[in-house]
Amino acid sequence: MIRVAQQLGHYSIAYIVYILILKLEYKMNERVETPKGDLVVVPNRFQPPKSGMHLNQTPSEYFRKKIPKPKKEIPGLPEQYKILEKEVDSQMRFMNFYRDQCKEILQYKQEERDDLLQNLQDTIQEIKEREDEIENMKGLFQESYKNKYSRLLQLQTIHQDLTAKLQEARENEEQLNRDREEFKARTDQQALQERDLNAEAVKLIRQRDEMKSRIESMREKIEDLHIIQSSYNEHYTHSQKTHSDNYLRIKMLHNQLQELKGNIRVYCKIRPVIGSDIGENARIEVDENRVVLYKKDTPFSFTFDKVFAPDSTQSDVFEEISQLVKSALDGYKVCIFAYGQTGSGKTFTMEGPAGSCNLAVLDAGGNKGMIQRSAEQVFQTSQEMQQYGWQYSIEASFSEIYNEEVRDLLDSSKKITAFSANLISPTSIPVTSLEELYPLLIQARHARAVGQTMANSNSSRSHFIFQLKILGFNASTSSRSEGILNLIDLAGSERLKVSQAEGERLQETKAINKSLCALGDVIQSLANKDKHIPYRNSKLTYMLQNCLGGDGKTLMFVNISPLEANVQESICSLRFAQKVNVCQIKR
Repeated sequence: MIRVAQQLGHYSIAYIVYILILKLEYKMNERVETPKGDLVVVPNRFQPPKSGMHLNQTPSEYFRKKIPKPKKEIPGLPEQYKILEKEVDSQMRFMNFYRDQCKEILQYKQEERDDLLQNLQDTIQEIKEREDEIENMKGLFQESYKNKYSRLLQLQTIHQDLTAKLQEARENEEQLNRDREEFKARTDQQALQERDLNAEAVKLIRQRDEMKSRIESMREKIEDLHIIQSSYNEHYTHSQKTHSDNYLRIKMLHNQLQELKGNIRVYCKIRPVIGSDIGENARIEVDENRVVLYKKDTPFSFTFDKVFAPDSTQSDVFEEISQLVKSALDGYKVCIFAYGQTGSGKTFTMEGPAGSCNLAVLDAGGNKGMIQRSAEQVFQTSQEMQQYGWQYSIEASFSEIYNEEVRDLLDSSKKITAFSANLISPTSIPVTSLEELYPLLIQARHARAVGQTMANSNSSRSHFIFQLKILGFNASTSSRSEGILNLIDLAGSERLKVSQAEGERLQETKAINKSLCALGDVIQSLANKDKHIPYRNSKLTYMLQNCLGGDGKTLMFVNISPLEANVQESICSLRFAQKVNVCQIKR
């Protein structure tokens, strides 16, 4: 209806429709009396105004009074109103019918409610009776529950114990299974081992039988070997005695040969020209045993046991003295001197190049001195002699004589000026190889006294004495030997007017020349078999008295310079050496 009013598009019509709806809603809100006398109000969301409205007054009457009539008559409005009123009456009739139906339904529901209420009261009474029964049963149940709960706790404890025991039983069962498997494996292994052992036992029995036969055979061979050994021992003892006799004979023949060559031998060695030399070379003629030195046009000829030309190598020189070194191993006392003016090559002859600290470099260049080569021969020969039953102990010492003061070059605290037994006992160090000896030689070389003179900027100002004590013992023959090998690098001889020494250098030169003269006097006295040998005239001769006298063997290198400027000094050195060379010490 509202939609129709809107289509008409008039305010008054919409207003009328609104009034009719309100009237309809009010009719729906009428009070309805139930069969039991209760008043029930049908609810509706549209409620009419309560103020100024009587209970029996209809909404249409109320709204007719409240709503003023239009001031202007609207054409066609009465007809429209009648149409709408008929429609509203039709709706009201439908609503009345619907209301009657609702009353019947409500009455039916009321009766159903009363039945349900009665049933509910009966049920409540029954519930109360059941509650009493339940309370009684609850008490009984609680008491039973407490008993059963305590029993349950006991059962749980028992269950835990049984579970633990079951677990333990399972573990034991597993362990037993493992032990059974292991035992079975061991049994199988032992069965295999037993089978192998049985087979091995059979094999060993066969081997035992074979060994018995072999032992019998070996016993026969051992008896034969005992016979052979006895024969061999007799032959070996005879061979040892023969070898010892032969060794003593060889030693005696070698000694006789060295004596035939002379117990005092002199070799002349001419230094080659080196880069630092200044001036012209001297005229020198050389053959095997003779050297001719020319001073201007005047020849001076000298004869020695051996003469080495400037092109001779260190190996050539050592080859001539190697047999003399061997005499030290045979138990003799040997002295090898290097004599000559300063700068003539004495230190190079005895030690090799100055300042060289590498043994491998020396060996590769063939420049090892007589000290290194002699020691190397001693070590090598002592090793070879072990096959003949000889064992050697070798000790090395280094000392110098400076201004008649003896200094131990391995112990700087030892300095001796007076004549005493300590002069001939410097610090001795056991050595077994050249590698052990060479560092000691370097230490001694650095400790030696050197100085500058007009003749040489690096002149040796002391007598350098290297000594090897060689003690040998043969256990099979109970033979002993005690030899000493001395290699002495004498200080450079100089005439005072040539060296122009002053102060400390003057004292050094006097001490050097004095000790060299004393050495010549001792050698001359030994050759003349004088009753008194002047060993105490010099610390040098005093230290070497055990080696110079008796069965000692002496060799002197006289070193000369190839320069014209040093001819006079070379002649003086050659004259001193020739004086020594003519001496023959008779035993």
